[in-house]
Amino acid sequence: MAGIDVEWRDSGLNEVGIDRDSGQVIVRVSREFYRPLESDNYRGDYSKAQQLLGWRPKTTFRELVRIMVESEMKRYAQGKVRVDRETT
Repeated sequence: MAGIDVEWRDSGLNEVGIDRDSGQVIVRVSREFYRPLESDNYRGDYSKAQQLLGWRPKTTFRELVRIMVESEMKRYAQGKVRVDRETT
């Protein structure tokens, strides 16, 4: 969504996201937020809400991701997002 082709390397606390074009590390796992027991197999299912309430989502997952990325990019441009620079 941000127009960056990310290559993921390593795993756990050592996992990094590298911009394929520049070769720079652009994402690094934070020890503060790392959750090693997290499952990779979560899926949302609105079928119960649809059945009981007649509710259906109006926004697709892809659109939700686009909205979130655009919001963060706007906050970054306004200086409202903390960015830790790689020191190595």
